[in-house]
Amino acid sequence: MDQTMTRVDLENLTRGEVAVLLGYEYGQRARGYFKLDVLDNDNEPVELVLPPDLDTIAPSFVQGFFGESALKFGNKERFYKHYLFRGWPEDMLLQIDTGLSRALMDRTSAVSH
Repeated sequence: MDQTMTRVDLENLTRGEVAVLLGYEYGQRARGYFKLDVLDNDNEPVELVLPPDLDTIAPSFVQGFFGESALKFGNKERFYKHYLFRGWPEDMLLQIDTGLSRALMDRTSAVSH
């Protein structure tokens, strides 16, 4: 593993006490805590570290946490090239993908009609 890669360790949020990350507002606060606006502009990929005790990451949290990032990158493909989820279980990746889809859709659906 590349030791120079920036890592966002979600254990800083769970602290071994929380098994679920949920809520748009909590996601937004976590976004500020991890300074994702700065990381979005970094040319190096960012690895998301999965805490061992995390059972669920809700799409609502993902929307708050990564919504602005998804919009900045414009699509999920570019987002996933920048933010890496290595070794994450399929069910959590699906929740992340759902949250990203909603974030991208929410901002564009109002203008498309």
